[in-house]
Amino acid sequence: MPNAALLCLVFVGDDFASQALHVTPNELKLLNGFIGLFTFVCVLVQLVWKPDSLVAAHAHAAEHYARFDHVSSPLDTRFLPPLPAARITEFQRVHFQRLEMARRLETDPWAEVPRRR
Repeated sequence: MPNAALLCLVFVGDDFASQALHVTPNELKLLNGFIGLFTFVCVLVQLVWKPDSLVAAHAHAAEHYARFDHVSSPLDTRFLPPLPAARITEFQRVHFQRLEMARRLETDPWAEVPRRR
């Protein structure tokens, strides 16, 4: 979006843009600078965050675990990351809380669901 705004301001003349936006030529240059800086920051955030690689990694993990649900063999378990023993009880606690919440919602669908901490 900021790139489109910059291109729009570049392709139209400065006089036209300043009259259309009701700003002085100096304010227009300042606006161009802020939009350019915003675009630069967005690109940097995207380079660090890497949303495409996160989506691909999530899809790969989901496919792996979905396949593991259907075919359980020693070869598949060899490639699974180890479950830390210190967190097993935490995982069990969360699992049992969700089961209890599901039971409560089966009896009363309008029951208030507590927020997760």
